[in-house]
Amino acid sequence: MKPWEIDSPGSRSAAFSIVTHYKGAAAAADWLLTAHLQFSELDADGKFVLIKNLFDLGQWEKALDHVNALHEDDFQQSPVLLHVGAMANLVQAIPEELRSVVLQQMPFEAGSFPLAGDATSLTHRRKAQELMRKSALATRQLACAEVANAADDYALWLELRDPELHCEGREKLKKSMREPRHSLRRLHLALQFGIELDLVEVEREIDRQTALSSGKSRDAALARFSLALTQKSPKEVAAYIDRHRAQLYDHLDRRSINLIEINMLISAGLPEEGEKRLGILMEQGLAGTEQAELRRMIAATAEADPIHRLREEFEREGHIGALVSLVQLLDERGEPSQLGHFARLLFERTKAVKDCERLARALGASSRHAELDTLLRKYPEFLKQSDNLQLFWSWCLYRNGSLAESEAELNKLRMNVDDPNRRALAVQLAIASGQWETLLPFFEQEWANREKRNAAEMIKAAQLGISLASPRVKDLVQRAVAMEPNNPNILVWAYSIATTAGWEDSEEVSLWLQRAADLSDETGPVQKGSLKELLERAPEWNRREAETWREVREGNLPIFGAADILNSSLIKLFLLPAFANPSEPDIRKQCSCARLQRVATIIDL
Repeated sequence: MKPWEIDSPGSRSAAFSIVTHYKGAAAAADWLLTAHLQFSELDADGKFVLIKNLFDLGQWEKALDHVNALHEDDFQQSPVLLHVGAMANLVQAIPEELRSVVLQQMPFEAGSFPLAGDATSLTHRRKAQELMRKSALATRQLACAEVANAADDYALWLELRDPELHCEGREKLKKSMREPRHSLRRLHLALQFGIELDLVEVEREIDRQTALSSGKSRDAALARFSLALTQKSPKEVAAYIDRHRAQLYDHLDRRSINLIEINMLISAGLPEEGEKRLGILMEQGLAGTEQAELRRMIAATAEADPIHRLREEFEREGHIGALVSLVQLLDERGEPSQLGHFARLLFERTKAVKDCERLARALGASSRHAELDTLLRKYPEFLKQSDNLQLFWSWCLYRNGSLAESEAELNKLRMNVDDPNRRALAVQLAIASGQWETLLPFFEQEWANREKRNAAEMIKAAQLGISLASPRVKDLVQRAVAMEPNNPNILVWAYSIATTAGWEDSEEVSLWLQRAADLSDETGPVQKGSLKELLERAPEWNRREAETWREVREGNLPIFGAADILNSSLIKLFLLPAFANPSEPDIRKQCSCARLQRVATIIDL
């Protein structure tokens, strides 16, 4: 070797690779510092080794900085840099604890795996997708078919998860499912992203490919596992995994299979079977950490308060897995006060759209509207990715009195027009903004769709129908009561509507109130009391009502705020008087109609 070649980029990279191979990533990093070598002084292969070492050391931001310093010549000389460049971008949108999962393979839970959706993360995700596409092209030209397929799958997954590219990606996926070389490998994507398939035919093809490959096809094993999760019940999922255990174990991660199988046995109410399976796995040499994780899952079924355990585990260890389980359990149990706190912690770690939706639901359910408003103002890019968040934002604008803006945002929704929350906001906007001419068509639409409505929705439609003097009100109320005859809230509302409409004299209607009283507890909706108790409460109620209306008149309280305080509805407080006034010739007997207004600012000249 000539003396001047010893200090070339190639020789420096070779030395760096040797140190990495024999001493590891940390020692190689120290060697670079000792040798005073910069990233730019390595050749393309050396740059690849350095970026991969940074992945191993968890230095994700530094790895991205180096990727951003790469040139087109580097990619030409070492195409593998396209792959690590994509990964360096992708991990920026993934919680740190889960980044190593994506480095190994595309997540099996492709549809729900947490990907951050904020503007910066979306940029990284799209750059990763671009580089993966280039990696697939480059490796296919080098006749590395399996590597190219994996890169193509990563790129397609990112396209499917992209709010702007989803439809295009779904069409690509649908088309690829008709191609034998892709169909089994992408079965889990097709199932998770809503592609309709003939599962009987799919299983025949899995059996065929398994036979042709003598059980050596990884694609067939992956498809088999995907098919296992489509079984009708948790018990059947566990049984299917057990039948095909050998094939699954030969090609897929055993830990993931074991976790899912035991979880399914627990969900099926068979914890003792889970214990048996765990015992067998321990005899086969199951790792200690996996034993502990599976034992916790089984023990949790006997716990009276798993929320307490999960909370302690998260506060002690800070693992995202415990936090995810805790948030899911709080959400399932409908505990918005606790959910809001932990949902926020989860969202701060994932920045995922679905976690933002859950946080928004918790804030809305606990009437923390100011926090909800702040959240959505901070992440406006999420509104384009989620109809649910767009609807929450429309409600925020409505509560703030920005009626025109609320209506404009509501009209941006892509979701089904028949969504109940969307319908409710449309009615509130029409009432609050005085667009009463839109209410009659809306009511007729509710009547036409009455078979699709639940009892509460029919009661709301009936309330609206009273103000419109519709003859359909009685039918709607009777349908609602017939649908939920043991719901005291429905019975009370039905009785109230009947008295307002003037047909409360029937025995049927009087029984509604009596039954509501019988079904009510100390929290209501009907509270029993003596005449003396009612008289004692009257002064406080009158004071509260007078104070509320004073705030409305002075412009300090919008009418929908008054409705909430007075335990009434906008229709009763606002719409009914407005419709009744034209038929009352005596102005002294007409009702005052409050409206949302801005208080004029006094300017001191």
